[in-house]
Amino acid sequence: PGTTRVREGTRSLVPLSRRQATPPEGTLASMQDGLQGSLGLNGTLEFGSVQAPLSKQSLANVFSAETGLLQSLRRDRVSGRAESTRDMALPTRPELLNGVKPSARQASERDMAVGEVQSLATILQLAMSSTGGVGVEEMKLARKERQEQACEAYNKRKGYLNVEVELRTGQAARSFKQLLSLNDSEIESFFEELNDEFLTRLEMADVSQIGQSVGSQGPRRATWIAEFESELDEMEAERRQSAHIELCQLMDACVEIAHMLPNELERELEKMTSEVNMLIISNKEVHAELVARLRIGEVKRQRKHRLKFVQRLAAWRAACHAHALELFKETMVSAAIVSPDERREALAELRKAQGNFAEQRVVLLKSLTEMAESGSPLTA
Repeated sequence: PGTTRVREGTRSLVPLSRRQATPPEGTLASMQDGLQGSLGLNGTLEFGSVQAPLSKQSLANVFSAETGLLQSLRRDRVSGRAESTRDMALPTRPELLNGVKPSARQASERDMAVGEVQSLATILQLAMSSTGGVGVEEMKLARKERQEQACEAYNKRKGYLNVEVELRTGQAARSFKQLLSLNDSEIESFFEELNDEFLTRLEMADVSQIGQSVGSQGPRRATWIAEFESELDEMEAERRQSAHIELCQLMDACVEIAHMLPNELERELEKMTSEVNMLIISNKEVHAELVARLRIGEVKRQRKHRLKFVQRLAAWRAACHAHALELFKETMVSAAIVSPDERREALAELRKAQGNFAEQRVVLLKSLTEMAESGSPLTA
């Protein structure tokens, strides 16, 4: 008593006193027809899925709802936007308003429809569900749980993908490092052939061949660096493609679950996409810095090995020069130069010839002495 109840399970609309709930006689039919014609409800109020006929409501007083609606019509309508007099729709029953004169302009059907629809927000009040909306809340919770499970599955797959790509990246880096280490050992073996103890054994052609072998390692290492860079780019491209597929699957799952609106889903997925893009961009930045350092180091290595080869070439020339001088000195003081066989043979023949000449001279002197003693005229 004193309140109006629409149905069992609905909430009260407008509290009224007992005196206000009883209209004067003869006004029931006119008020009911006027409300039905102005609201366009054909004698019913719809609250969610429950329709309550006005003429058959189980109310404490059948005129309480009509009186409450009249009071709602008398109150100022509240709107969220600024409206002009042109936007305001005229009521279809001006006599229901106390002393308010209608506008002189004839209202169009659109103006009346707009006015009726805008008035529903202040007249009608939504009814409460008999279950208190438990089913709706359960549906929301179930959809939220499904979406969280989908996001968790996406995060797991993304983690597995990141681990796989990182493992492949580490394996490629280790293989590349091992390849460079083997090549460094090969270059050192070339320089070992140019050690001081082996310099005098090498000819100019051998030294030139070693220099060409050392110089040919530069293009090989540059090719390996380019291949390593392309391999890193391919792995990041695979990461991007896999992340794109996973995000598309997550988007389809979230749209099917319908826990969030499409705009909210789009913003959330934009955040996830931004995270993946930032990861890829940071990895590419690190890869570019690594490749740049490798190329700078390769240029420094080539310069260092070039200078080292030039130094070893100069050492080879100095060693060859010193060795040649040493050989010349040894040759000049050797028995072949100091007392050669031809010289010994010539001196032996000369001594023999001198001996023969001395013997002939002695014989001649003896013969001359004998002739002088015998008084031969030849001696005179």
